Amino acid sequence: MKIVYLKEVDSTNDFAKKLIDNGDEAIIIAERQSKGKGRLGRIWISEEGGLYFTIILKGDPEFINFLSAVSVVETLRQYNINSGIKFPNDICVDEKKLCGVLIEIYKGYVILGIGINVNNDIKIERAVSLKSLGYDINKFELLFKFLKIFFENMKKDKEKILETYKKYSITINRPVKILLPNKIIYGKVVDIDYSGIMLDIGNKIINIPAGDVIHLRFDKI
Repeated sequence: MKIVYLKEVDSTNDFAKKLIDNGDEAIIIAERQSKGKGRLGRIWISEEGGLYFTIILKGDPEFINFLSAVSVVETLRQYNINSGIKFPNDICVDEKKLCGVLIEIYKGYVILGIGINVNNDIKIERAVSLKSLGYDINKFELLFKFLKIFFENMKKDKEKILETYKKYSITINRPVKILLPNKIIYGKVVDIDYSGIMLDIGNKIINIPAGDVIHLRFDKI
């Protein structure tokens, strides 16, 4: 698989689509994104110093989604950084977002976009970077450690990855508010699997496949 390095691009995920149109599989790395993409149509602020990359591959998108989050956590643990996964795939340290993952499907390929705040300055209250945590880490060393762990984890079965994901989850057993397109649901997350969240809403347990999950304090529900 070839590696494409770019000084600046609008979005590594969008650039990946152009490579797919040409029949290429690749890893795209950018120093900066002018139109970085986050989940639910949000913008991912992508200034220099962060690690922004996209992997083009084939496979089950739900599996790759959980696999990528697990692999980021395990990569950070090699630096003794204790992080956790906020559903579905935000990597947080002390409830502050360090890394985001965006999965897109295009012409039968999975486009896996990952942004990690490494040495970039953070201007958002609920976010954090490795630099602001006191770590001096070479982002390319971090990338290649991640890729090694990611492709090793790809060989594992789905249930093993799900088990590890749940071990690292900071959403299970949490009271949450879930923002859906036409309503807001409150409840306690009792489990997570590849179909989504299992949410206890008081009188029954329901499945929520996707949504904007907001963690609440334990005394709020």
